[in-house]
Amino acid sequence: MKISKGDQANVPKTGCRMKVKGFTIVKEKELARLPTAAELYYDSHVDNDGQFVNPKAQQVWDEFQKKKVANLECEDETQKKSEDELFFELLTHIMIDTREEKNGKKSRREYIMSLESQVVEIAAQNDDQQKELDQTKQELDQTKQEL
Repeated sequence: MKISKGDQANVPKTGCRMKVKGFTIVKEKELARLPTAAELYYDSHVDNDGQFVNPKAQQVWDEFQKKKVANLECEDETQKKSEDELFFELLTHIMIDTREEKNGKKSRREYIMSLESQVVEIAAQNDDQQKELDQTKQELDQTKQEL
């Protein structure tokens, strides 16, 4: 969440540091409170022009915004969630979906390897049967000559 230029003068600056894959991202938050997880995500996934660094980051943010709107429209106050709860719930679902997708790919890989093994086995059986057929033909030809 970005603060407009007019609001920036009224809000004291607080420093916020976050470690991401060995790099320290230093961000100044012009908020009178700690930033939410969604704000940290947004600030660390957009460039200086406010453009998302990749389509996946944009997709995550768009999905979060949809969940946030749906949460605000919820009439039952006991069912409403905090912004952090919504964001972490979304990230959890994304992680589960990603894990299932990876496991699915692994299963497909295992299935392909299984099929390849079956092809090799069938090819070996085919070679054995071809040898038997050739041997049978030789015996048949030899029997014909003897008759």
